[in-house]
Amino acid sequence: FVISWLSANQDGSDSGVYAQRFEGDGNFAVATVDLNLVVQDDTDPVTAGDNFTYSLITTNNGSGIAIDINLTEPLPNGVIYVSDNSSSSGWKCTLLTSTLSCNKPFMTAGEVNTIELIVTPNTSGIITNTVNVSAAQTDTNETDNTDTELTNVIDLTAPVITLLGDNPLSVTQGTTFTDPSATVSDNVDNGLSVNVTGSVDTSTLGSYLLSYNVSDTSGNAATTVTRTVTVAATSEQSSSGGGSFSIF
Repeated sequence: FVISWLSANQDGSDSGVYAQRFEGDGNFAVATVDLNLVVQDDTDPVTAGDNFTYSLITTNNGSGIAIDINLTEPLPNGVIYVSDNSSSSGWKCTLLTSTLSCNKPFMTAGEVNTIELIVTPNTSGIITNTVNVSAAQTDTNETDNTDTELTNVIDLTAPVITLLGDNPLSVTQGTTFTDPSATVSDNVDNGLSVNVTGSVDTSTLGSYLLSYNVSDTSGNAATTVTRTVTVAATSEQSSSGGGSFSIF
């Protein structure tokens, strides 16, 4: 048989209807809690820099109400937290030191609840996301309280080269030329350096072309950037070039 009652603030809610099933001999039936967690990504492979969503799906497969459910997700290396829908799905989540911690006061028997977590990957390769859920009561099957999702992130964005210094650039004949070089920015890789082809002979007048290129670790090649360097005559050489002049 079943006894039901109306109660306020029994499990953190304002009010609710509760029930307890009894066996025929009058003893309490054993109410069990069996949480199950499944983690899914909505895109795989995903492009670095593009948002994707993790679904954190918790189910109470037990016969009783699970109390004080806690879900913990250390954000994997290579993703940036964007947002989650915990407030609209009955959870309260906080992000502290790259760990998402969520709490739900209770889950009824058979209840299924999902947190949608949006992140941005800023690396390439396989991202491993492991999440755990638990309740205040003993779980009859803890083996399915943890789940791991693997997501392949691919980098399709080429680096961008930005020249330092002037372009075109002029240097005086007979002096030493020092290339101002260039900087490289990339959505994934840090510390990339340009490769420079071409040379400047400051002993010979004329124009010289320097080319700058680089590829990131995923093989994406930047658009080649060029700089024109002109070796110019000294002012004395220019003024002795055949015109007339007067001395006062």
